[in-house]
Amino acid sequence: MKMSVIIPVYNVEEFLPKCLDSVINQSYQNIEIVIVNDQTPDKSQKIIDSYKSNDDRIVSVIHEKNKGLGGARNTGISVATGDYISFLDSDDWLELDAFEVLAKEIEKNHAEIIKFGYQEVFGDRELKSSVLSPKVFANGWDEIKDALSHNRYTPMCVRSIYLREFIVSNGLSFPEKTLFEDFSFTFQAHILTTKISSVPNYFYNYRQGREGSIMFKINERDIEVCDTLAIISDFMDNEDYNAISTSIEYKFLMHEWSAGTTIYRHLKTKGDKALKRKVILEIRNNPYFIKYLDLIIEDKRVGFLKKLPVRLLRNSLPLFKLIYSLFLRLRR
Repeated sequence: MKMSVIIPVYNVEEFLPKCLDSVINQSYQNIEIVIVNDQTPDKSQKIIDSYKSNDDRIVSVIHEKNKGLGGARNTGISVATGDYISFLDSDDWLELDAFEVLAKEIEKNHAEIIKFGYQEVFGDRELKSSVLSPKVFANGWDEIKDALSHNRYTPMCVRSIYLREFIVSNGLSFPEKTLFEDFSFTFQAHILTTKISSVPNYFYNYRQGREGSIMFKINERDIEVCDTLAIISDFMDNEDYNAISTSIEYKFLMHEWSAGTTIYRHLKTKGDKALKRKVILEIRNNPYFIKYLDLIIEDKRVGFLKKLPVRLLRNSLPLFKLIYSLFLRLRR
């Protein structure tokens, strides 16, 4: 059984060797390493060429134009030949026994998606994600609900390994040139899968706070979360998924993905006030975001207190911001 690892590369020459070493030195050696140079402006390609000259498992692809993280992953999927596919960002790294343990899990349960734990690395400080229980689910929505009930659902493609045939046969891909590209891919994969399992191991090391990282800057591109929300919403407007799309869990999940990753973050993070106001207002006025606010407000199963912040966000943004700022002060 061969594993394909897809590594998009853009402006990471300082961190790339650690990333590649963590894959090359895996205890499980039947690996294909697909490295996609997304028109990086630094010397990363020289590092790739050096590693490739010493390891014939490396497949190097160079984009003619920048396609973003999602586009680079799509290229990797089209090139990969392994039985299973994993995604690794080029400033992160894996534990060396990752694929050995995952191969045993695949042989045991034959799941289409296998999830594992990750830890965020802030310099010398590590913050582990909630531990996953070794479970098997016949569908991904049940897995999402179980994760939500334990406050450990994160829509990150890098914390799973996927059966390549499952990805290809379902036409799964990432949106290109947009942030939050993980959200739609992971959610659609969960909805489409007929078997998903998890292992309790922490395999993925997620570097946080590095200079140049797009995920830790407040910028105008944060409104792109609504592009992902639109992809998911349009995908779920299918009668086959009616039982899911009408559930309270789904409505709040769609709302919280948008608000939780953008509006709330902007309200509690220091930065350009005019830019923050602009981004918050654009998200708040986005028709897909409003759609889920209204669905929650109209749902009679949702209690008054749970609806209150949603109503405020929908009908009185200044009051919502005031109450949320007071809430943050009380928590300090």
